[in-house]
This record gives sequence, C-alpha cells and structure tokens, in this order.
Amino acid sequence: MNISPKAKSNSNKGSPKTFTVQLCSKDGRLLNEYSLTCTEHSVTNLAAAEQNVLETLCDYQGEPLVIVVSEDTGDGLQQVHLKLLAANDGVVNL
Repeated sequence: MNISPKAKSNSNKGSPKTFTVQLCSKDGRLLNEYSLTCTEHSVTNLAAAEQNVLETLCDYQGEPLVIVVSEDTGDGLQQVHLKLLAANDGVVNL
C-alpha cells in the first residue's frame, strides 16, 4: 500500500511528536539511544528536546559525548548535534 507524501504528512500532524536522542562517543560509537515525547517529557519542539537533554544528562562514565537530537517532521529530519565534556560540577556544552 502506497501513501502519498501529503497524506503521510497529514497523518503525522495528529500524532504526538517524538524526539530521538543518541549518545555517542567521540569516535562515533553509539553508547545509548532513547526517545523523548511530548506527553511524557513535555517537549514540544527540537529546542525543548535539546534543553531537556542538557538538563537531565549526567556524566556518562566520564567520557566526552557527541549527542544527536533528532525530530522526524514527516517530510524530513531535523537534528541538533551537541558535543559535551564531563566536568566536576556537571556537563560542559562545547
């Protein structure tokens, strides 16, 4: 069954947004992946998802991280890339 791009786009408008968060090592290894949703985490856009990650992220075993926050918009993909270093008093966004 084929769905037209317009129908696919319209079907995504009614569904809650989901943001994918990928935690990667500096050399590109995927360490962890999870999702944020509008209903569970009160994130309604990519900027809010990015802020949630920065506020809730703990030191991941002292390893520098590259974090990718993605949103599937129905007709494309939006992403934010963050490079973080663990600091003594929290996380430093580079």
